[in-house]
Amino acid sequence: MKLGWCGPIENAALIARVGFDFIEVPLAPLGIENQASLAAAKMAIASSPLPTWAFNQFLPRDLRVVGTDIDVGRIKSYLGRAAELLAHARSKIVVFGSGWSRNVPDGFDREKAEAQFIELLHWSAEALKGSDTTLVIEPLNRKESNIVNSV
Repeated sequence: MKLGWCGPIENAALIARVGFDFIEVPLAPLGIENQASLAAAKMAIASSPLPTWAFNQFLPRDLRVVGTDIDVGRIKSYLGRAAELLAHARSKIVVFGSGWSRNVPDGFDREKAEAQFIELLHWSAEALKGSDTTLVIEPLNRKESNIVNSV
């Protein structure tokens, strides 16, 4: 059995010193929305003393994926960069919690939001195809998210 710890990549050395086998890195805070930040994230991952088999915080807080304020181009661009980084990191899992991105806005049609969410999952699957990374959907409690609260 391998034991990991969730934390920023900057803490990998400390996490290694206390005996963990891998680090689960928050993806969104790496700020991979441009090539320079993607390159910096790749360098940080490459210099990690621990394997980066898992990631969390799949989407940035301001990247809305349901509702009227979605930017399909930005979403697909982000997913492509995320898949590139996850493949580089040899990640096995990326956790899709990101309640702030997936919350259904007040008054927005619930069925339409669910369709948008499913479409996002299709885009994510397409981006991750061949990366050896599995997207896992985290059911969040109702205080964190108003969609996907149970399995």
